[in-house]
Amino acid sequence: MAFNSLKINEKGFSLVEMIVVLIIIGLISSIAYGVILLNAGTFKTLSTEISKRWELRNALRIMRQDFSQIDPANIISFSKSKKGQKKIFFKDIDGNRIFYQYNKGTIRRKKNSEKWEVLATELKTSPFVLLDSKLTQAKNKNEIVFIKINLVAEVNGKIRKVEDTFYLRNKEKENVVKAKK
Repeated sequence: MAFNSLKINEKGFSLVEMIVVLIIIGLISSIAYGVILLNAGTFKTLSTEISKRWELRNALRIMRQDFSQIDPANIISFSKSKKGQKKIFFKDIDGNRIFYQYNKGTIRRKKNSEKWEVLATELKTSPFVLLDSKLTQAKNKNEIVFIKINLVAEVNGKIRKVEDTFYLRNKEKENVVKAKK
């Protein structure tokens, strides 16, 4: 009799209750796992886009510093090859020799004898256009008045673009104008 009274007072979960609880935990876990995977994919997409935007803006900032300090007379050379490679070589106002090279979607910069610095990768178009006073493409270095920078890249299927146009100050012409006044 003592054995029967223990069974009646014994409390616990039945096998069916345990299975139901495990199924509910499994459903909640699968939903949470799906949300985590979705957020991880979104994070990766946004991280890639932010990194590319930063890269483009930083490249434009460096180019802005370099190109704002040149006189057209200090452009040593510029060229474009049949393979789409484009180069520009000039001296800034401090006498530093600066060399830019665009090749296969990558723009690199070299200052004096420093190592090459990659400014931007995966570009869709040539980054710089040398323009004359009529804003058409310059045919030789004596015609260059503006340099237009176009940094265009595709990120996650979307085109991202930063651009700027720089007026090159011709110190000799400015001095002539000032002398006439």
